Amino acid sequence: MGSYDKRIWTTPNSKIVFLDIDGVVGDFESHWNSPKWQNWEISDLPREFWETIPLFTYSKDFYKALTDIVPVVFLTSPSSNPECVAGKHFWIEKHFKTRDFLLGGCKWACAHHNAILIDDSQDKIERFGLAGGHTILFSNKFPWQSTVETVKRWASMQ
Repeated sequence: MGSYDKRIWTTPNSKIVFLDIDGVVGDFESHWNSPKWQNWEISDLPREFWETIPLFTYSKDFYKALTDIVPVVFLTSPSSNPECVAGKHFWIEKHFKTRDFLLGGCKWACAHHNAILIDDSQDKIERFGLAGGHTILFSNKFPWQSTVETVKRWASMQ
């Protein structure tokens, strides 16, 4: 099974966190606004852009705290450029040493009663919730620890 977390497969009702990248653990906004990338269209950005998005200072602690509670799978929507997919793949493995990730635009398809999505997109949160999943609308302007506490409470519910 490679690096996949075996807890996911231990019981049929195992809970899982789906964790967005851009705006949640990766500082997409500051990277996008840097002088090097200002004149690019998102669909034209090269692999290098996606590979070099900086982490927020809390990102590794946040991820570790979540993985101490339940299995975590990165769930991120790539642009239409295949270079984005390659760059995000590299970025996840480089920073988090995991292959537990899914890349695609239909996050709602991963929703179920034992899944929670942590995302900064109101639209994606709403769709995931309508599809039967639990959600946390994340803001990097607030302490990440409150999100961890919410996940702990959710994970302890039957």
